[in-house]
Amino acid sequence: MQVFHGLIFVSLADRPHSFARVKAELDPLLKPFGLARTKIAHRASYPVRANWKLLVENYNECYHCTSAHPEFARSHATHMVAERVAPFNQALASRSQAAGITPAYIDLIGSARPDGAPDIAYNRYSLFENYVTGSEDGKPLAPLLGNLTTYDSGASDVYIGILNPMLIYCDHAVIYRFIPVDKDHSLQEIIWLVKEDAVEGRDYDRARLTWLWDVTTHADKHIIEKNQQGINSRYYQPGPFVEMEAYA
Repeated sequence: MQVFHGLIFVSLADRPHSFARVKAELDPLLKPFGLARTKIAHRASYPVRANWKLLVENYNECYHCTSAHPEFARSHATHMVAERVAPFNQALASRSQAAGITPAYIDLIGSARPDGAPDIAYNRYSLFENYVTGSEDGKPLAPLLGNLTTYDSGASDVYIGILNPMLIYCDHAVIYRFIPVDKDHSLQEIIWLVKEDAVEGRDYDRARLTWLWDVTTHADKHIIEKNQQGINSRYYQPGPFVEMEAYA
């Protein structure tokens, strides 16, 4: 078992991966957000009639984001080809540094994973103009995390192990858990974190806080279950998600 920035990681392996590389890579990047000084504002579990691997695949590929998740796509500058995303992230870098956040990029997943360590990834990317966090209207959702005093209008994707993705905005964090039930059923759990002294009804509204990833997850549930039906069919022929797939 490892406790890292207030998050508890448990391995059932006889020889668990070392956490040393995780700490070396991510400790300085996560410090500004003060995750150890957060609390659970809400948690929800979504039953999905599909194999857990489809949940993981759906989360990790974003070719479908523009068409399937307009709520996400209008605020997050990640669903375009690299040359279109670059100017947004270049502008973010100076804002992040001014806010005390490091705009780093780490991709130690799969074949790049260090020996003896879990998959590790981190990416701070920009939101679109007029969005300071992952809200419906772009406005703040909760008190700033950690010791932050301003928004950089960015979000951090974090992986500690391929099954433990997390998304960190300046005022809240979202943790995903993919839980196998059997070969055709899974649970997708989402946990929303806010600063430990935030008071519901005064500092944050639960419906506003959870809106984006709740509506996104319901859309994903539909997509994933359709994919599972296709896999189960001998006649299903998969096709490309979008034109952007050709540039991957």
